[in-house]
Amino acid sequence: MREPGEERAQTLRFTRNPRAQHWYDISIGVGGVEVELRVISQSKVVAGELYIGDDKQLFGRLYEHRRAIETEPGFPLDWRPMPNRKASRILREREGDFTDPAQAAHLADWLVQTGDAFADIFLKYLPL
Repeated sequence: MREPGEERAQTLRFTRNPRAQHWYDISIGVGGVEVELRVISQSKVVAGELYIGDDKQLFGRLYEHRRAIETEPGFPLDWRPMPNRKASRILREREGDFTDPAQAAHLADWLVQTGDAFADIFLKYLPL
């Protein structure tokens, strides 16, 4: 994920070395909030998300602006308050098999574009 991100990202900075996990997290300069790019091979899904750690009030304030937030990227977002967990998530998912070489480059581009869109949009609303 780092190489396509370094080459194509406009807002996000892909500086962290990749680890052996199914997500790549990127700081956006707001404490407790990051953009995560995930590859879930078992269910053949990729996702970009805004991860909000242990701040339900921040999630609630963003949720109050959800209509305005969703008009900017032109795609719907899945708002997950996750009341029984510390973290909350706002995400966009799509089907795709990252283990298929014919799909991997396109999915990596999609993840970078989605992550960039999340940073562009949410930095306008953070911190509230």
